[in-house]
Amino acid sequence: MAKHPEALFYGQDVGHRLGGVFREAATLAQKFGNDRVYNTPIQEALLLALQ
Repeated sequence: MAKHPEALFYGQDVGHRLGGVFREAATLAQKFGNDRVYNTPIQEALLLALQ
């Protein structure tokens, strides 16, 4: 994400302190901000609509 400022990261529980199921994104929101790393609901239809 540092090399690609246009990149976004979104998924279930990835924003803020949670960092996803395996905490793979635990520090990304702090480093890159909430406008690039954010949570999505657990609804596949909404994830498709966001793309």
